[in-house]
Amino acid sequence: MDKQLPSPEDRITVKSATADKAMRLSEAKPRPEQEAMRSVGRKLAQLREARRWKMEDLSEHLKVPVIRLRALEAGNLDSLPEMAFVIGMVRSYAKMLDVDPAPLVGELRQAHDLPGTPLELPGSDGVKLPRRHRSWTARYGLWGGAGACVLLLVAWLFRQYTEREIYPRPPASRTVTESPQKEINAPDTHSPDTSAPAHFPVESAASAVDRLDSPHTAEAPPAENHVQSDIPSVLHFKVSQNTWISVRQREDGQSVYTGLLSAGEERDIQAQPPVDVVVGNVAGLESLELDGEPVEPSKYKGRQGSHVARFSLP
Repeated sequence: MDKQLPSPEDRITVKSATADKAMRLSEAKPRPEQEAMRSVGRKLAQLREARRWKMEDLSEHLKVPVIRLRALEAGNLDSLPEMAFVIGMVRSYAKMLDVDPAPLVGELRQAHDLPGTPLELPGSDGVKLPRRHRSWTARYGLWGGAGACVLLLVAWLFRQYTEREIYPRPPASRTVTESPQKEINAPDTHSPDTSAPAHFPVESAASAVDRLDSPHTAEAPPAENHVQSDIPSVLHFKVSQNTWISVRQREDGQSVYTGLLSAGEERDIQAQPPVDVVVGNVAGLESLELDGEPVEPSKYKGRQGSHVARFSLP
């Protein structure tokens, strides 16, 4: 019995059904870049929840809208900008949580087939752009500028401290001038001896007039003390973890410092008291001093379970 072969029309029908099935399977399977984005978002969300950080706190520190952070943790590529911005946001997010961002960024680069080295320009015959050299040059320039600013700040602080030590000295001269006045008044109470020469009281009176003039010149220190009160206070922060700091003068509302201190960093901030201070990740604040005097930890520890402390000094 001869086996019947399929007709050309049957072959076309079978091939069309196979192609439709393969298309449906490809649509159901998530794209590699989408799966990588979801994986990175889940890891960031787990790290944030483990540290009991709120989404609003991270949004304030990173200067990124909350809706963007929610899309990042959900791995929703359609609600996120271009991948270069997403990678930068992931890197800042990971550093804020004290996590190495390299594995997370590498996972996104691999899924999106992004090069980790400088790209080649078309028609450049394989010559790469000197981006790495340029970045190191910019980094050295940035560190040099920061070092110069620190030296200027130290010089200014040294001058302020030396002036602060010089200003209180005039009141001591006032006490010195008051004691001779008492010595001058003493002979008046013990003057029954009339055998003293007539010119002696004249000399003592003249010297008394000269000495009595000196206390009036010693009244200048109160004005100097008034000038000294305008000298700003110095807040010394020392952190053991990445910590966000904000210092604002209450009188004029001026923000004198807002930024992120890296783990192990120490920073002096000058401000006219009273000041309002906000500390993010208060657990990372190792110590705080005001004009060389330590501030009690109970002042800035805040309520239990909160990572943000808001307080005023002094």
